[in-house]
Amino acid sequence: WICDGINGVVDGRSTTRTIKRIKTNNAAEVIVVSNFLPAVIAEAWRDKLLAKWEDMERGDPNPLLSHFLYATNEQNTKIRSMNNINERRSNAWRKRLSGQFAYGKWELNPTDSLFSEISEYMLLNETTTYIADTLGLNPNTEQLSAQELSDLFVTHFTVGDFLSSHSDYYSGTFAFVVSLTAGVTEGEWSQEGYGGGLALLCADDDSKQEAAFPDICHHIEPAFNQLVLFRTSPGPLHSVEAVTAEGYARGFRRLAFTGWYMGVSDTFSEQE
Repeated sequence: WICDGINGVVDGRSTTRTIKRIKTNNAAEVIVVSNFLPAVIAEAWRDKLLAKWEDMERGDPNPLLSHFLYATNEQNTKIRSMNNINERRSNAWRKRLSGQFAYGKWELNPTDSLFSEISEYMLLNETTTYIADTLGLNPNTEQLSAQELSDLFVTHFTVGDFLSSHSDYYSGTFAFVVSLTAGVTEGEWSQEGYGGGLALLCADDDSKQEAAFPDICHHIEPAFNQLVLFRTSPGPLHSVEAVTAEGYARGFRRLAFTGWYMGVSDTFSEQE
């Protein structure tokens, strides 16, 4: 770890953003920033997501009006719906246990107004400037595009939900994850007790980087109002570990949003 304490003003009052940098064995750097959002925004977004989830839990929602949809995958195709959730979740676990790429998680409906609110904030000049500075981009040679995000989703991982090991190379150039976790106090979280950690996977050599079950070398706690940031090339192999029944019963709610910026000169082929 390399730690830098950065004093600044967030939400109109003095605060400290602590930056931690993690180096993986393939030369990737993962940056962890505390107190990323203005507190009033982070708390409001967390509370809105909790309220939307509580609406879902109160009864069987109309699939056309659901705040959250259950997301699984068939290879690289995402299926996001309220249909056959138990069957799809079981299939996701079978694929995971056989070493295939798989996930099962809840995602905020992209038509929800909060989705647009988050997207707009992450494209503000102030936000993109901070992201670029934290990444150490030289504005004369490399810039991130503030026109649009290449992708964005807002997630809630409930009991047993997970995202298996993968890289983000084809999603965008600069990846971010902002945690809005609820129900766990500072210093209380553990991977064993709560789950939901962002696992960095570090093989002993390059030939094992894409192994079905690579070694976990570090867990990043899903702390409230925390930004995780990294380039996707070279990027870390990573996963989201399953949320435990014990943690969920204690009130742990792994809420977050994930997205990607492109560089201004980046292009992807149709195949990519």
